[in-house]
Amino acid sequence: MGTKNVISTKKIIYQSMAMILILLLLLGMNGINPQEVKAETDSASSATMMLEAMGVISADSSGNYNLGANITRAQYAKMLVMASKYKDQVAVSSYSSLFKDVSASNWAAPYIKLAASNNLLSGYSNGDFKPNSMVTLEQGVNSALILLGYTQSDFTGAFPYAQMNLYSSLGLSSGIVGGIGTLMTKGDAVQLLYNALKTDLKDGSKTYAESLGYSVNDNGEVNYAGVVTDNMNGPYTVTSSDWYSKLGINSGAAVYKNGNKIKLADVETYDIVYYSNSKSTVWVYNDRVTGIYDKASPSQDAVTSITLSGKTYTLESTKAFSALSSTGDLKIGDAITLLLGRNGNVADAVSSTVLKQETILYVTEADTSNIKGITPEGKEVAYSVDKNTTVEAGDVIKITFDSKENMQISSVSGGGTVAGKADSSLMNIGTQRFLAQLLF
Repeated sequence: MGTKNVISTKKIIYQSMAMILILLLLLGMNGINPQEVKAETDSASSATMMLEAMGVISADSSGNYNLGANITRAQYAKMLVMASKYKDQVAVSSYSSLFKDVSASNWAAPYIKLAASNNLLSGYSNGDFKPNSMVTLEQGVNSALILLGYTQSDFTGAFPYAQMNLYSSLGLSSGIVGGIGTLMTKGDAVQLLYNALKTDLKDGSKTYAESLGYSVNDNGEVNYAGVVTDNMNGPYTVTSSDWYSKLGINSGAAVYKNGNKIKLADVETYDIVYYSNSKSTVWVYNDRVTGIYDKASPSQDAVTSITLSGKTYTLESTKAFSALSSTGDLKIGDAITLLLGRNGNVADAVSSTVLKQETILYVTEADTSNIKGITPEGKEVAYSVDKNTTVEAGDVIKITFDSKENMQISSVSGGGTVAGKADSSLMNIGTQRFLAQLLF
């Protein structure tokens, strides 16, 4: 076996042992009974999350999507427009109406105007649009087919039989229950438009999602990360309890922390926040790493990446640059905490004394001047020490920094139990936060 393979194998073993040993030492053999731990998750479906990221739907002031409610023509008009190439033409500040039963001041007027003008959802011959009338499944399907490039001339026979046959053959019906005459729910509309994104256009040149500029994977699934990126603002560091009002975010916005849905009140100081263009969705991250600011590259005057305790991190924001550049408060040799964003890059940085982070470390290498190891999250870190006479490979230690930024190393002993409700989104078990971070 070559040296490279030995190192790779040892790394895997170290990571596995780190997780197992740290859990055993922290929780003890009589720790948590898995049957007594209930992890609460409240994540939306892929379709809901995708359309929410695109700005097609949003939660109400209570955080509900109301997917089971029947959808009105006004609501569906908005969804169609926001899921189309016309979404950037919505003039919410300049209202006008094409229909006598839709006032120019109606919230849906700009969406109805665009939907009707582009034949996505037509009005009635008497000049009405009937914005509060419900949408049947076949009417919703007809609009989805128009998005894909089909016109009425592509169908023969009485409406809607040919349209519904195509709806089934294209796979647009996946996840939807009901047939002709069924009133469409908001959830049906979400699933229908989500299915349309993955469907080829009439001419077969590309999928509908690709025609909107989104990327897809080899399975034809829309790249959710790409959709989020295209509709995302940030990063923003939370520094006060009213952060969302400063950004103009509604209190009913959907909030996801580390991929799990949470309440707005659960966002904490120094969390890193991103939000959608519509300000209806918020993504929150609290990945942090503490260590010694070793190096700035290419220089501290023009820093684009830094080395922290032996590991390199790329900067992603002007705030991180301000903190870590030569004009900032953080200097080479300081003990600092990096606040990492959605891609693991540096969104912000503060002195280690601000957050007083603890680092649990399974030691993989140790000599008189260096300690290297694996954190419970799988990160490899290294620390330089003036003198080491006690720490050895295989130890589990806790590293902290005091108010003078001096490193403190202590061993981690086992025993005891942890009780309380597990919450995977907040990384808590009862009041024990760092223990839950090891479990999830």
